[in-house]
Amino acid sequence: MTGAVAVRVPEHATGGLLADAERRLACVDGVSDVSVDGFQSIQPGLSATVVTVSVTFETVHSPSTLREHLSERVAIEAVERLERAV
Repeated sequence: MTGAVAVRVPEHATGGLLADAERRLACVDGVSDVSVDGFQSIQPGLSATVVTVSVTFETVHSPSTLREHLSERVAIEAVERLERAV
């Protein structure tokens, strides 16, 4: 499944923005593997940066169920797009 997800990364995150976003997305229930393919946007803030990333998920969930699980996570600001890979 592919998508675009906005992730809040704390100011002092280790490993860089992409690595931290990937780590946070990998913790979502039902995700067996995740690959962050690149940035779509970066919005710096005072204590965190919100990065919107292109992402590929390995999951057993449907797009709507995965969207629900992503929305439950504190670090996920928005799920902009989710669709099954062709």
